Amino acid sequence: MNKKIDIILQKHIDSYSVKKKFYSKKNEVYLIDVEKSDGQNMLCIFKKYIECTGNKSKETFLLKILRENGLSVPRIYFEGVDYVLLEYLAGDTLLDTIINLEKNQGESFDYERNYIVLFNVFKWLQSLHRITKDTMGRGYIFGDMNFRNFIINDEVYGIDLEDCNCRGYKEQDGGRFCAFLLTYAPIFTKWKLLATKQSVEIMTEEFGYDIHLLKNEIEKELSEINKRRGIKIPYDVIEKILY
Repeated sequence: MNKKIDIILQKHIDSYSVKKKFYSKKNEVYLIDVEKSDGQNMLCIFKKYIECTGNKSKETFLLKILRENGLSVPRIYFEGVDYVLLEYLAGDTLLDTIINLEKNQGESFDYERNYIVLFNVFKWLQSLHRITKDTMGRGYIFGDMNFRNFIINDEVYGIDLEDCNCRGYKEQDGGRFCAFLLTYAPIFTKWKLLATKQSVEIMTEEFGYDIHLLKNEIEKELSEINKRRGIKIPYDVIEKILY
């Protein structure tokens, strides 16, 4: 941790230690252990925004609005112009959850167990859209559907709101979700095809996603992944997950 960040933390916290630095392309993000006035220790996330302070303003504004309206997001402990101290959320990332589900189930796909996880993710996204539409007049989408941006414990938490925006539609989030699910290693497995098909069913039947828009967004995102990562997309993947 650099001296500037130490100076920031010392303004707010008497005693702390850095436990871990997280990988981030956009920011400096640390897990810190804070000693409270009662002698108890508390884990927190310190985030220093590097690229754009506008991202910080948007993210903290959304965190406050969403939390006030009952959506599961981290609590803000304190903030400055380009930094914020957030609640640390114990639990597994959605990526770790998916990896473990597939590893434990193998070829035996557990529809009921997987339904609970997938449904709760889409319920969170639907709540994000509804709350922002009700409070600000326009529904927001999540934007960055990296599975590391969701924490699963007793419920689903969204933890990185920098890419949230009101310019898109929910099928964009859905398309990215499906494309990401299919292409996390190991890619395009039977289990992942079934999980993606189940995701499509949940989105369209439970949350009113338009199947044609969703299909277009899945194809678009798979094409982008092919360009970025050189992953060959099976010719029949859309047929297997949609029909």
